[in-house]
Amino acid sequence: YTTLFRSLTADALTKATKDLLAETGISTTEPGKKPQPTDPKTTKAVETILGAPTPGEDAAPESLKAYAKALYLSGDLSKASDELQRLLRKTPDDIDALLYKAQVLISDDQPLKAVPFLEKLAELPKAPILTWKLLGYAYLFDETRLQDALDATHRYLQVRPDDTGAVLNLACVYGQRGPKDEEAQRELPKLLEKLFHADPGSRSRVLELTKPNEDFYSWCDEAVFRQLVEPPSRTP
Repeated sequence: YTTLFRSLTADALTKATKDLLAETGISTTEPGKKPQPTDPKTTKAVETILGAPTPGEDAAPESLKAYAKALYLSGDLSKASDELQRLLRKTPDDIDALLYKAQVLISDDQPLKAVPFLEKLAELPKAPILTWKLLGYAYLFDETRLQDALDATHRYLQVRPDDTGAVLNLACVYGQRGPKDEEAQRELPKLLEKLFHADPGSRSRVLELTKPNEDFYSWCDEAVFRQLVEPPSRTP
């Protein structure tokens, strides 16, 4: 009975590992948002993996990766980050591990710490296009790298032109450059029009970023910006 139980447990863990590594939601989460399991199968996989013993030092990289991913999806960002660092010591060029490590750091409000992992990922021949979206986001938190943010986001949008999250990242670059920048004056209104047309709910997010020290604060006195961002007045 004990042997059968262990066999069933091992089979369940193997299946859970396979299911979780096949789940792509972790790679499509908007920067800064905490990921959640996307379906009941993923939820079950997370429960199974976290209910099993912690992978040891001799564990296979796939087991470590699935364990870190389960921790991430459960909300334990600190432990997920530690496990991914352990995995990267074994396989420093693992694309998934580098991507997940960056995602964990961004979700934990540490976007600048994600930059070295993303830059290393960008050097690999099979880096996913998401790399440049995340770089475009992370660079926004370093005022000396706004051009890098612009370049990375443009590269991503060449492949995913309708991604409103990336359009917002691009708008934030021009927001930080301010209304005295000629290119920003020209491009920001067009970007906001595109953004609000595709995703009307994004207007509230932009309004949040008009507070002091936020991306669009310097635009608050600009008539064109106010006209675009402020909600349309309702006729009685």
